[in-house]
Amino acid sequence: MKRILLYVVLIFWQYSCSPFIKLEGRYFSDRLDGIEIIPVEKRKIEIGRIDFQKAGLIIEANYIKQTRHKLKIRQIRHSGNLRPPYKKFVDKYDFRFIYTTDDSFMVSPISKQSKAYLDNRDSIVFKTKYLTPDRAIDLQKIIYHSGFCGNGYCDAYDMQVDKNGEVKVTVHHNRPNTSITTESFKGKMTVDDSDKLQRALRYAQLNILAWPPRMCCDLPMQTIIIYYNNQCLYLKAMYLPMVSEELDGVLGRIAAGYGNYKKVDEIFEFEE
Repeated sequence: MKRILLYVVLIFWQYSCSPFIKLEGRYFSDRLDGIEIIPVEKRKIEIGRIDFQKAGLIIEANYIKQTRHKLKIRQIRHSGNLRPPYKKFVDKYDFRFIYTTDDSFMVSPISKQSKAYLDNRDSIVFKTKYLTPDRAIDLQKIIYHSGFCGNGYCDAYDMQVDKNGEVKVTVHHNRPNTSITTESFKGKMTVDDSDKLQRALRYAQLNILAWPPRMCCDLPMQTIIIYYNNQCLYLKAMYLPMVSEELDGVLGRIAAGYGNYKKVDEIFEFEE
């Protein structure tokens, strides 16, 4: 018993004397829950997001505070009353640090809301996604659909990219005071786009990735169908999980670069 007590004391002493590591950036659990911490230097605070993957919920954090022992995340909301007094609501997502390193940390949820959305797990390890690349991605093709903006004007895209970098894209132009027009383009990705796509796929966690059915509000519907390693991954949602934002961004830029491809009179048919 004395040996166990001594061991606990030594661990506590080592942790209490260790340097305070300030977290910054994006971190993901083995279930792809995400925590993003963004410093706001002019205001001397931190903001960010929490992505509760299973709950299909992304929390916009107005305030984040890190101490040596705790991570406190707050979402501050106000009632939708048109006239004052406005009622203020504060959602608390609190965690106790078990350890921190430069690229990972382990926490224990301690507030009611953080426990509920994380399935009452005792402890969770978060790592930067760059610690877990998948270098065995053999891509056959990707089909990408990006819908119209729910509020405003933007183009919609249907695109297919194959393993040789050949691109087919249909652009649905949406402009004020005009009807929607459609154009088709064919071409090949640039070396830079190809490198960025391969990188995004390596870190996309494809083998465990799933999109909760976040169907809400005025965002375009996103669909990504990936054929790789002789299997198919089908993803569709409005609110994408944080871990997929890089891949979606790369595909969106390839589609929006249709001006680099040859305009054709073909009508493409894409898997939906």
